[in-house]
Amino acid sequence: MTDNFTTASAAAHRCARRLLKQGVPPTVAADGLIAQGLALWAAETGRHEDAAAALVAWTLIRDAA
Repeated sequence: MTDNFTTASAAAHRCARRLLKQGVPPTVAADGLIAQGLALWAAETGRHEDAAAALVAWTLIRDAA
């Protein structure tokens, strides 16, 4: 792991804990974090269509559960 990964992972962990302490359901917190992660990935790599497709698939799987 790089220092940047460790920093980002720790920040995501703190955010997730904060959301759970505020009563946000774990599935909703995960959904939001995944959406933000895909948005960052798309912005960095220029894969906007891939990110949109992944979000659609994620939403279909989430809603089917």
